[in-house]
Amino acid sequence: MNHAIARPSPSPARVLALALPAALFAVAGFSACERIDVPLEHEDPPPEESGTGRPPGELVAHPAYAGSGSRWFFVEPHSSGQAAAPRVVGVRWGRLVELHSLEPSGERELQFARFAVGPDAAAGTLVETNPLTQRTQLVIPHGADTAAFRDAVVALDASLLALPESQPRGEGPEIPPNAVLVVMLDDLLDARSVSVESVRLLTGSPTVVPFAARVFADANHGGLVREGGRETFHSTRVIVDPTVGPIERRSSPLPLNLVGLPMDADGRTRVELRLPTVAEGSGGALVNLAGRPLAGPGVDLATPTRDIVFRTQSALPALARGGDALAFLGDVTPPEIVGTQIVDIVVPPRRAPGGGPQDFFLPQVDFLSNLCATTPERGDLIQQASFLAEVVEAPNPVSNGSVFRLRVMLLAGNPTDWITGGAGSAQLLTTYDPVDNAGQAGCFLEITPLAAGYPANPVLGVSPASEIGVRFTEPIQRESIAPFDTLLLTREADAELLSDFVVGETALGVGLASLTFVPELPLAHVFGAEDDYFLTLAAGPMGPKDIAGNELAAGLEHVLLTLAAFAPEELNGGRLARFLSDDEEPPFGGPFDPMREFSGQHFYPLGEELIRPRPVIHYPSVADRSRALPALMEPFERGVQSPLAPLGSIVQTVWRYVDVGMSLTDATEFNIDVEGLSWAPIGGQVIADHFDRFEIRLAHSRLLPDEYIDPASLFPKWFNSGLKTQFLNNVADPDVHPQAVVHPRGLGYTVTPGDLYTAVSGTVMMPFPLNRTVPADEFRYYTWRDTAILARHGPQGGGADPWQLAASFGQPPPPPFYSVGQVPSVGLPLLMEFRTYPEASALGLNSFDISLAANSSARPFFRTFSTGGVDQAGVAHIVDPDLEIQGNGGYNPTSVPPGAGLPGQDPVFYIGAMDLVVRVSRSYSIWFEAVGPDGVAIPAPEYPRALVGPRADDQPPGTHIELAFRGATDVVNFDAVTDATSLDAYGDHYADLLPPLNHDADMANVGISFLNGDAGWFDDVGELDGARFYQVRITFVADPVTGALPELSSLGLTWF
Repeated sequence: MNHAIARPSPSPARVLALALPAALFAVAGFSACERIDVPLEHEDPPPEESGTGRPPGELVAHPAYAGSGSRWFFVEPHSSGQAAAPRVVGVRWGRLVELHSLEPSGERELQFARFAVGPDAAAGTLVETNPLTQRTQLVIPHGADTAAFRDAVVALDASLLALPESQPRGEGPEIPPNAVLVVMLDDLLDARSVSVESVRLLTGSPTVVPFAARVFADANHGGLVREGGRETFHSTRVIVDPTVGPIERRSSPLPLNLVGLPMDADGRTRVELRLPTVAEGSGGALVNLAGRPLAGPGVDLATPTRDIVFRTQSALPALARGGDALAFLGDVTPPEIVGTQIVDIVVPPRRAPGGGPQDFFLPQVDFLSNLCATTPERGDLIQQASFLAEVVEAPNPVSNGSVFRLRVMLLAGNPTDWITGGAGSAQLLTTYDPVDNAGQAGCFLEITPLAAGYPANPVLGVSPASEIGVRFTEPIQRESIAPFDTLLLTREADAELLSDFVVGETALGVGLASLTFVPELPLAHVFGAEDDYFLTLAAGPMGPKDIAGNELAAGLEHVLLTLAAFAPEELNGGRLARFLSDDEEPPFGGPFDPMREFSGQHFYPLGEELIRPRPVIHYPSVADRSRALPALMEPFERGVQSPLAPLGSIVQTVWRYVDVGMSLTDATEFNIDVEGLSWAPIGGQVIADHFDRFEIRLAHSRLLPDEYIDPASLFPKWFNSGLKTQFLNNVADPDVHPQAVVHPRGLGYTVTPGDLYTAVSGTVMMPFPLNRTVPADEFRYYTWRDTAILARHGPQGGGADPWQLAASFGQPPPPPFYSVGQVPSVGLPLLMEFRTYPEASALGLNSFDISLAANSSARPFFRTFSTGGVDQAGVAHIVDPDLEIQGNGGYNPTSVPPGAGLPGQDPVFYIGAMDLVVRVSRSYSIWFEAVGPDGVAIPAPEYPRALVGPRADDQPPGTHIELAFRGATDVVNFDAVTDATSLDAYGDHYADLLPPLNHDADMANVGISFLNGDAGWFDDVGELDGARFYQVRITFVADPVTGALPELSSLGLTWF
C-alpha cells in the first residue's frame, strides 16, 4: 500500500539541470560538525506495514516520515542493535538527491529525502537542480506503488561506488570534492553517537587538518525495533556530506560551503575518513543500540582510538587544473545572477488546500519597489529570519507591485509558527533573466552602503564610497575572474578613453558565489551633480564560470548607477589599460601604423585581450674566429693556463656584443640571460682535473675595448679603452649593480674530457661549470644588455659601435650611435670574472685557446688577472682571489729561466661560447597625464598604488611581472605622449629624426621635465607623488625551465 501523502507537485523549475549542482566552496580546519538525528518515533498510529522481521532489501513504509521526509526505507541486515561487535560493511560514495515519483496524475511526490545515489545514476530519470537552494530532484517516471518505481529505486541504491579500505597514505581513488561518503554498518546505529569525534574527516598533506562536514544518520536504510510498545526506526548508515547548502546553513553551525572538500594548489587534496573503535576522553565512537562500539579488523593500532581508516583523494575539475576533463559530479547548469528584492507578506501564510504540512499559499505579497517588482518563478525563495519557503508554482503576473495566491513550500521553520508569525517583511530571492527582468538589472546588484534611493530605486543616490557586488547561484572559478575584464565600472557607457575606467579590485566572496568591485578611490564626484557610472558584468568566455566550467547564463551590460548629488566632492582620477589592442585609446593611428600606448618586448595573442612577453628561447652563441672581429685577432698557439691554475687565480675578461654576433640596435637581442659559458681548449683536448673551489661572477663592463688600428700610426687608436688594473674599476656601477655570483665557489669545477662538444662554428668547446651540477630549478642567470641599467659608460674609446666593426668590413668608422662615455648597457661588454682557489691536488695542465686583440700593441686590455706560480728563483707564489684587488699578473713557465713575471693586463681574448636564454622582457608606456573625469589635470596628484591583472598569485609558477615608474611635471613632446613606438629600449625619446643618429644623453627626452630632475625609475609608485605625467616600465620574467610566460591583462593607476 502507498502511504504517501497526496499533494500538488510544483511545475518544472525555471532552470533545469541534467546533472547535480556544482561543488562548492571548501572550509577546512573547523572542529565542529553538524549532527542530524532522525526522529525515532512517529506520533501517528503505526503504519499497516512494518519492517520488523522483513527480509533485507525490502522497501518498507517509514514510521518517521514527518521527521525524515522519506516515505520509505530499505531494510538492511542487522542484529536489532544488539551485536557484540558491530562492524563496518564498507564505505561508498556518490551524491544526495531528493527522490520523487511521477504519479499518474502528472504530479511529483517526494518519496525519499537525502537519498544517496551513484555519481552517474541518472539514466531513465529527470534530474533538476534548483539554482537557489542547490538541491537536486531526481524524478523516476513511475508511480510509487508500481514495480517499475521500486526496481528503479533498487538500481539507484546499488549505484553507489565503493571506497577501498586501508589504502596506503596518499593513495586511494579520486573522488569529486562535493561527493558524499556513506558509511555502512551491519547493525542498527544509535544516532546519538554520531559526532565529530566518532566520524572524523581529515584533509591536507599530511592528513591532519579536521574538516567541517555534515554528518548524519541515513533515514533511508536501517530497520525497525519495538521500543515502548511501538516500532521505531534506526539507521544502519552514516552519511558524511562535505557541502553545506543555503537550506542546511540555516540549521547548521557550519558556514556555507558549496564546493566541498578543500583543494591544494594543484586542485587536489588527500582525505582520510577515520572511525574510532575506542572512545577516548570526551571523544566517542559509533555504537549500536546496545552501546557497543565498532570492531576491526584493519584498525590503526598507532592511534589511541584504534581507528578504522579509509583513504581517498579529492580533485577539482580537471578544467580548473588545466586539463580537458571534469573530475566533478556532473553539472551542466550555467551559473546565474541572484537578486534579493524586499517584499511584504501582507496577509499571513495559509495552508494550501489538500496539501501537506509544509504546503502554503501567500494571499498577497507586495514589493517595496515598483521598479524591482517581478513575477516570482518556480524555484524562487521567500526568506525571513526564521523561515525559508520555495515558490512551487508561478502566480499570475505581478500587478501594481503585488502578487496574489503565491504557492510555496516551507523548507525551513515551524509551519505553525509561520502561520502566526509569517506576515511582514521578507526577501524574494530570484535569478536574473535579461528578458523577464528587462530594465531591472540594477535590482540585482548588491551595493554597500545602500543607495539613498533604496529600496524604491537601489541604483539612485549611490555613495561615492560604495562597493558594488553581484551574487551567483553557485561558486565561481577564481581563474575565470579577470580583473577589469569580468566586472567593470566606467564613467561612460561606451568608454573609449583609458581614463574612463574606474580602477579597483574585483574580489570573490568567501563562498566563491559572490563578486564585488571595490574602487581603489571613492568615485569621482562633483558636489551637486548627479554623476553617472555604468557597471558591466561580462558573460561568455570573459565572464565568470562555475567550478565545472559552465559559463554565466546572462551578464549585465551598462547598468546605470547615479551618485548622490550632495555627497562630498571627490577629485581624483585613474587610468586602466586593458590591452584589447595595440592602439587602445585616441589618438588612433592607421591599421599599419598604430599609435601604441605600450611598446617593447611583448606581443598581443590573437583574441586574448592581454599581452605576453617574448617566448622562452634557449640558444648558443660563439665568441670565436667565425665572428668578424675575433677573426682579425692574432691567434696565440700556446694558449694560457689562467684561470685553471693550482696555485690560485683571478681573471677578468670581456666579450662584447659584436664578439658574439649581436647588433647594437636590434631590440630582440636586448635583455638576454646567460645560463652557460664555455672555453676552447688548445688542440681541442683537455686533461681531467678538479678544483674544489671555483667561482664565476658576471657583470656589465664599464669599459668597451676597441682595438681599431689608426692607419697613420699603425697602433691602436683607442689604446686606453680597455680594462683597468683594479678589478672593481672594470665593473659598471658596482654599488648599484654589483657582480652576480652565478657559480658559487663551493660547487667547484671538475674538468671531464667527456664534456667536450663541438659548437656550431666547428670549434671544440669545454663547458665551464655554470649551471652544470645543479638541478634546473636552481639555475642562476645573469641578464646581459639589461635595459634596467641606466648608467652610461665606455670612456676613452670611440663610442659604439666600436670602430673596429666598420674596419672588419673594410669601411671607415661612421659617427657613433652612442658617443664616448655615452654607451648604455646594450653596448657594454659582458664582464666575466673567474676565481680559482689554490688546490694542491690539481694538475693545471689545460691551456685556453686565446687570440691577441692587437698584434702591434699590448693595448687595449681585454684581460686583467693575477695567477699564482713559481718565479725564477723557484719560489711558489699562491694567489687567494679574495685578497686580490688588482691584476698583478703571473709567471711565465716558458721563459728562460722559467718563472719570468707577466703583466697583470694584456690583450688576451678568450675563445669560447655562451648559452643564452630569453627570460626577461621589458616594455614601456607613453607618458600619461593624470587627469580627472573632466580631462583636466589634477594639481600635484598623489598615487596610492598600481593594480595589475592577473594577480601575482595567479601567474604561472616560476613567472612574475615587475613594474617601475617615473614622473614628470611637464611633457611638451607629442610623440612621447601619443606613440610608444617613438621610444627606445629604455623608454626614452630622442629628437634625432635623420641620420646621423645620435643617442647621447643630451639628446634624450627633449621637452620632458622630470620630477625632481630625476630620470630614474622607481619600484614604488608613491615616488610619482607630485608628477603631472607618469610613465610605466613593465618587466616580464618567464620561467626558463618550463617555458611558462607571465601575462598582463590589465594595468591600472589612480591618483587624487
